[in-house]
Amino acid sequence: MRRTAMGNYLNERGCDFEVGEMLGGCNQCEECSFPPTSLPTSFPGCDNGEKYFKLSLETDDYGAETSWRVTSPTNGNVVSGNGYLSNRIYTKRHCIPSDACTFEIFDSFGDGLCCSHGQGSYKVWVDNVEKG
Repeated sequence: MRRTAMGNYLNERGCDFEVGEMLGGCNQCEECSFPPTSLPTSFPGCDNGEKYFKLSLETDDYGAETSWRVTSPTNGNVVSGNGYLSNRIYTKRHCIPSDACTFEIFDSFGDGLCCSHGQGSYKVWVDNVEKG
């Protein structure tokens, strides 16, 4: 309907008419409306001698058991993460030294991220190339 036709329709029928399982017109259900989200921000470039590291992590039913780290032979632990909520998706971005070469992910209980207790998973990129 055109805007004027819709206005006339609401004036004649009022706001409390049924549309499927929800109310239409003026009375939209609040939980059906979501505020707009902001645009994603781009990650700033890394300095010379650094690599761009990205981790996409989906935790299982026991997210607090999950931790990870990136290490390098000269600097030891470079970056790490822990303290995650269950059944959530996280994206972590970091600039890491160029000699950082080891990524490790841990499950403190020892049952892994998948599949007995949820569908946890992860992907790793270095300089925008998927590594695993």
